[in-house]
Amino acid sequence: MRARTGMPALASAAMLLLAACAGSSQGGAPAGPGSERAGAAAGVPDPTAPVPVVAGQRRWTGSQSAAFTDMFVTARDRRGWELLWQLAGEAPPGPLPENAIGVGVFLGMRPTAGSGVEVVDVLYWPQEVLVVYEEIPPPADAPAAQALTAPYAIAVAPASEAPVHFRSVDAAR
Repeated sequence: MRARTGMPALASAAMLLLAACAGSSQGGAPAGPGSERAGAAAGVPDPTAPVPVVAGQRRWTGSQSAAFTDMFVTARDRRGWELLWQLAGEAPPGPLPENAIGVGVFLGMRPTAGSGVEVVDVLYWPQEVLVVYEEIPPPADAPAAQALTAPYAIAVAPASEAPVHFRSVDAAR
């Protein structure tokens, strides 16, 4: 995590509170593949179980979070889910389902408009969960707007007690 000066007190407090429910780190690739529906070992969701949704959605993105530093957050309970959405600067769209975890990728401050991020996939192994995300740069032909953004992406995925790691698509190439 890179710290930046000028982080609001809310984001600092939320980071400390989320530490208890955040299995957040950037990690290397695990030993074998899985997917949001794949697997049948301990720590890997049942492949026949439905993928959880909240208010009809599984993924959300935005350009103005309250997190002014790069953060990767895992929510495994109601309080963690609420704190994750506080970092997004929005109210939760609904409660976190019992059979789900919430994951959040917060990219911190970016100096131009048009920056974004999205969760590409959530992969499962018995020993860990890997959240794959992609940073989306502003379009090359877009006018240069000098506006600060703080992009975020949040997703719900089947629950697992395994540690959660986050990896950029760019880092995997």
